Amino acid sequence: MILNFLRVAECPLEYMVSSSYSEYHSQKANARDIIAANKLRSTIETVHQSMKSYYTNELKNYFNECEQFWDVLFQIQEILIHQEKISHRFLDDLLKCGRIIRIRDIYETDIPAIVLDGSFSSSGKNANHQRIISALVISQSGNRLLTDLDRLILKENEKMFILPVQKWSIDQNEQEQKLIYQIKNINITDLLDITNEIIPNINYNEILEGHWNHRMGDTFDIELESTMGTDKALKQAIEKLKSIRQKSNNQSIAPNRFILLNDLLNKASQSSLLNNLHELNVKLENENSLNLNEHFHYIRKLKFYENKYSEMNKRLTSLQTNLQTSAEYESMLEVLKELNYISNNNLLSLKGQVAAIFGSGKELLLTELIYQNLIDNLTSSEIAALLSSIIFQGKRYDDQFNDENKKKEITPTLHQAKQQLISIARRLDQIQRDYKVPTNIEDELNFSIMSLVYKWAQGAKFYDIMNDPEMEEIDVQEGTIVRTIMRIEELCSDIRNAGKTVGNSELVDKLNQVTALIKRGIVFAPSLYFSETITTL
Repeated sequence: MILNFLRVAECPLEYMVSSSYSEYHSQKANARDIIAANKLRSTIETVHQSMKSYYTNELKNYFNECEQFWDVLFQIQEILIHQEKISHRFLDDLLKCGRIIRIRDIYETDIPAIVLDGSFSSSGKNANHQRIISALVISQSGNRLLTDLDRLILKENEKMFILPVQKWSIDQNEQEQKLIYQIKNINITDLLDITNEIIPNINYNEILEGHWNHRMGDTFDIELESTMGTDKALKQAIEKLKSIRQKSNNQSIAPNRFILLNDLLNKASQSSLLNNLHELNVKLENENSLNLNEHFHYIRKLKFYENKYSEMNKRLTSLQTNLQTSAEYESMLEVLKELNYISNNNLLSLKGQVAAIFGSGKELLLTELIYQNLIDNLTSSEIAALLSSIIFQGKRYDDQFNDENKKKEITPTLHQAKQQLISIARRLDQIQRDYKVPTNIEDELNFSIMSLVYKWAQGAKFYDIMNDPEMEEIDVQEGTIVRTIMRIEELCSDIRNAGKTVGNSELVDKLNQVTALIKRGIVFAPSLYFSETITTL
């Protein structure tokens, strides 16, 4: 209850103590966080080194200003989403069929697109009741996919997915690649601009209806050549879009970005957003650094890792600070010193290292059991029975057994060990209470199925145990007994490791014998239906 020394070699003492008291402090962090933080710090240093040749102050400033640009743009998108909740009419008008918009798609920004359907109808919204906009886009078949890290960034915090702010331009290799048109379903968060240009006299519903049966997801791709001669409306729309792409090539849209939202932003007292957006846009779009997209990929990676590292440190620092300023923390240290788990300088002793092996919340009791040689003179069956009192969590029935006939299966040696275990638990409780640390070690001991586990270790069949007259006195399900025996086997493994730590080879051998006795039959069968040994149980 006092100390959970998980991964003692890699964690500071304060953190080990705090982990032991997680049930009192409801702490989410565990020892693995510290190890992960150390590894993450090492990764951050490696990324820094790889960026050293180009991560100049100029690039840092440019990235930070791009971050500001995207932050302003996200704010405008949020205003649109809020307006959507008030009334659909405003966006219904803005997103009319034929409206030219600019969108973001993976790593490409300001891609020209034509709205095919922007109405907020039952078919035009997703499961979260957000508006879905169907748009016609032309792109290259060679568009690259998101990296795993960028996919993670988008999933955890879209606002960290910062891209360079550049003039949109047609890829120089576009003529050599096959073009595809896409009917994409996008959200408001994909909108980077809503222009005042509308392409009239095209039957956009016909385009959607003609391809509705072919659409398997949010995007429907098809090569231009395969449809140009068969679909008049689609052909017209594609020709218009190709013309718009040519006009937009390498042209600045900074002064007019989201200009149609001017009145809306004024009403929302956010008119400065557009000014900030336009100023940043003009300032950033003329940056001509080589490999800008690749550099931004590594900067995003670095920022994401640094953010994760900062979050971990805040959580761990808060945890340790809270403990260090509490009276209970000081009391816990005094208890550990009293029991010789740590020195006066808070250094871990060998006894503390033994306790580090146990992660069950029973560290003190199990460590004292080993150091006071409580099980040295017990047989393997008696050890298994005694350990059941530490593991079993069912209803207590042992206080009801006053009749000596009902205790006949408990040997004198085991009975004596039981009394010694109670005495150890009582002493540990008293020491903790002296320092005003909450404790109930003695109350958690439960000897109700000790004799049943003893019989199992002696070789009794599970069927005979479940039909034992003693079972009439205790209402314990078969599954509870099975789980208890399995947990005893796990505890034996921990005690063996503790024996190795203190150099007690006899203890290790004895626990091996305990495991050999209890790890058998139906309790450890992989399946109650397919075990070949079930008929012998």
